[in-house]
Amino acid sequence: MTTQTWPFELEIRHAGFRGTIDPARVTVPAGIVATYQVGFADVDPGFVDPITLAVLNLPAGAVATFDVNPCQVTDTVTLTIETLGLAVGLYGLEIEATY
Repeated sequence: MTTQTWPFELEIRHAGFRGTIDPARVTVPAGIVATYQVGFADVDPGFVDPITLAVLNLPAGAVATFDVNPCQVTDTVTLTIETLGLAVGLYGLEIEATY
């Protein structure tokens, strides 16, 4: 009788999701509010943790506001960015989700 063994792996990870934003780019004149919809996709089964959102790389003078924060993966969140006082240009921003 011969016995064989072979390796395999099991990885346990935090439940999660993929964040979405629509539109990915907004063009507005200085002083006008830019509006985005933030959502969640590819949500792992059983994920129920509250999510706190923040905007990273926000230029000085801009104000970002989420209409629901903290939120749940079942929420669609409106993000508004007040642009009063910003210089003309393209700003690369990121959304940070903490849970």
